[in-house]
Amino acid sequence: MLRKSLYTEISIIISTLLLLITTVSSEEIIGTADKIIGKVYKKRISDIINAGDNLFYNQFVQTMDGSAASIKFEDGTFLHIGPNSVMQLDDLVYSKKSKVLTGYLNLTKGIFQFANDHKTKMYVTLKTPVATIGIRGTKFAAYAKQSYSELAVTDGNINSLTKFGSYNLDKGEALKVTPSSLVKSNSISKEMKDRFDRASSLLKFDAGLQIFKVVDTGKKANSRGRCENKLSAWLNDEELRDGIKAIDFSRLFFVKTKYGIIVIQANKAPYLVNKIRKLVRDGYYKRVPFFNVRLGMIAEAGDFYNNKPRNSTGEQRRVILKPVQFKRGSVASGYPNDKKLGGGKSFFIALRGMSLKHSDYKVWGRVVYGIKFADKLEAGSPPSAPDFILDMKTGSQIKE
Repeated sequence: MLRKSLYTEISIIISTLLLLITTVSSEEIIGTADKIIGKVYKKRISDIINAGDNLFYNQFVQTMDGSAASIKFEDGTFLHIGPNSVMQLDDLVYSKKSKVLTGYLNLTKGIFQFANDHKTKMYVTLKTPVATIGIRGTKFAAYAKQSYSELAVTDGNINSLTKFGSYNLDKGEALKVTPSSLVKSNSISKEMKDRFDRASSLLKFDAGLQIFKVVDTGKKANSRGRCENKLSAWLNDEELRDGIKAIDFSRLFFVKTKYGIIVIQANKAPYLVNKIRKLVRDGYYKRVPFFNVRLGMIAEAGDFYNNKPRNSTGEQRRVILKPVQFKRGSVASGYPNDKKLGGGKSFFIALRGMSLKHSDYKVWGRVVYGIKFADKLEAGSPPSAPDFILDMKTGSQIKE
């Protein structure tokens, strides 16, 4: 009975401490309402936010059609929230000691501008209905709706991390994210620009969006525009497009990973290239693992788990061992007679220059874009949690 009573007493103490911790966290002041235009609410319409009010940990802010709010944080950072916006400052905390602002900006709908004083380090995550974007940076504007989200850098530089990969954005660069694609460009939608113009007139701040091209997404696209939209899932990065613009598409292979797209240019090795091209068109490499990744050396993909059909793709050639020289980005076929790996259907990307005196590999291409994504692949032979080729296409398939 004594032991049971002791356990009960300890449980009560722990429960009380947890309740106290929760109370303190929920009452932690993170900023103040610097300017309020019209009626701005908390989670319930009956709770109104007035100018000068303190804002707390996990604060919920909702603006109506004719209202807007400017919030000033402890570090001097400003958050301008436009009309018809719903936002939660989720776990947003500023550390005076380290001068770091961390947490989540959960934007259900609407717009906001986030601007710090360049002295504070910002490690925040923007959540919208279609994307979760990790942000390290200075001054940016965001717009969210159910179908897509936009992020535009108006000063300084930010690093963003999405499910499509990591992107560095300078002043004048923007991202548009949908559930299935990401487009990096120097333009924003007319809808985003119009909404920020209205917010700027209410709150008297400079949104800084005049440096962007404005695209009217409401206009009906012509046939060329529809074609460009079709390609956006693969050719969604201006840097990628610039890297391959002078190359014949019929010689390219596109390898989609969770970090980004790796583009391979085939050389004049017709037997191997035609073999790989047929496998790609048959969908063989979709969901194939990078089963042999040696950090800073090679990243090799193949049917290590025997998930693919074992049909032969042609006559197995006799292996001839000879010296092979690899440059960083060289792409070679691997293990041509190893049935476990699909009978020569694997290939690897060299992550550094190297030479082999006796090898059964043959170089058939080189990476012309995205080698940085190959560097990020999970290491191991095989890795405990391997990365996969999410999909792979020939240049001709993308052009089609």
